[in-house]
Amino acid sequence: MSVDPGSLAAERGLQAGDVVISVNQRRIQGQPEFSDRLSALRSGDELILQVARRVGAKIERRFISLQMP
Repeated sequence: MSVDPGSLAAERGLQAGDVVISVNQRRIQGQPEFSDRLSALRSGDELILQVARRVGAKIERRFISLQMP
């Protein structure tokens, strides 16, 4: 929905409008599952997001890696 400017996620390339498909290589089915997966992580844990992004008429998939604060 939104990405805080200057945040680690923004620095790693996450953009508003990206749709998160998986968290740490496990597919998710929506916002509640996304929140559950994030809340299970601890500070310093690796977080790998697979996102879908509209680029013109195409949908691209990208991986974004970061550490939990």
